[in-house]
Amino acid sequence: MLFDASIAKINMLTHLGSSHKGNKNLQASQCLFSANTKSTLKLQQHFLDKVNQPILTSEHLTNRLSQFDPQDRPMALKLIHQIDYHAYPDLCLDVKNLHQYVLKALQKDGFTHSEKPTFENVDFSRIYTAKSGDLISVIYRKINKIRGVLFHNTEELRQNQASKSDRALVLLDDYICTGTQVLGEFYAMGGNHFLKQYPKIYLAVITAHQKAIQRFDLLKQGKTNQVATEIIQEFRITDKHYQTQLKKALKTLALGKIELIALHQELPLLSPDNKNLTSAEKAKLKKFLEKYNVYKYPFGITNAQGHTAFFYSVPNTLPDMLWNTKSKKPDGTPWLPLFHRTEDISYYEMSQTLPPEKQVW
Repeated sequence: MLFDASIAKINMLTHLGSSHKGNKNLQASQCLFSANTKSTLKLQQHFLDKVNQPILTSEHLTNRLSQFDPQDRPMALKLIHQIDYHAYPDLCLDVKNLHQYVLKALQKDGFTHSEKPTFENVDFSRIYTAKSGDLISVIYRKINKIRGVLFHNTEELRQNQASKSDRALVLLDDYICTGTQVLGEFYAMGGNHFLKQYPKIYLAVITAHQKAIQRFDLLKQGKTNQVATEIIQEFRITDKHYQTQLKKALKTLALGKIELIALHQELPLLSPDNKNLTSAEKAKLKKFLEKYNVYKYPFGITNAQGHTAFFYSVPNTLPDMLWNTKSKKPDGTPWLPLFHRTEDISYYEMSQTLPPEKQVW
């Protein structure tokens, strides 16, 4: 009974809308119609069911949980309950609150001077085309009523020869783990020299992992060589030219040129700082994750121990049993992840040695 009740609770949380609110609204609407009430309510319920379709159904969730040994299912549920899930309504509120932090930062640095600015000295963009930054940008623009002409792709900004010496750049994204992609691949090695023309760059995200926050703090302190060394070790970079170029580029970010603005901080699941689990629960969860090493990232990529998810996708920092479609059971049959994630490495240098069909899965 406890297992079934937990499934029901999680399934309820994964709806885009609330059926409870829908039922209350339907009861209230009975007062609006004096005739054909039954037919009217049926049409209303049909519309609400269509709008509020669950991202995960009870059947989907039950099938995934049934892959675990019976004695491990309570811990599987414990893991799922740790996930910070952002449904569409959550994300609308998130971008609204994030914008308030962005406004304060822009005002502090003198790029805006009113409570309702027109952002004449601000450019909005994202890091990669057709990734989550694009989706966040659309929601951010609509919810905060910002003019679309202020949003640019990086190619447009690169080709624009106008001076950027008095302008700020706001890069939007949903999630950042270590900052390696934006600092290393995008800023230092991506050929985006126009970025250096901005006196200030803000990376505004819904959620930042503790690793990213610590790394950006190091940049703020001017410790660019330490950040470069961390990136080189993380990706095992042996190319001396690449190492030199990376260190040289990161020096230009010292002393606050780039600022991370994060609405939420993500602490690793097993971190002592994570107060949502007791020490005993963390010990049990660690053994559980090690047992269900169904691919090669039982604690998420870079050992991030992430627990953030969005209605459209999840970061690869979660344990890969939850998202990795390459995962296998001990008998070699496919492991079915709870969430859907499409991996696309075509943006990265590593993809150059792979045929197109193997760059996305």
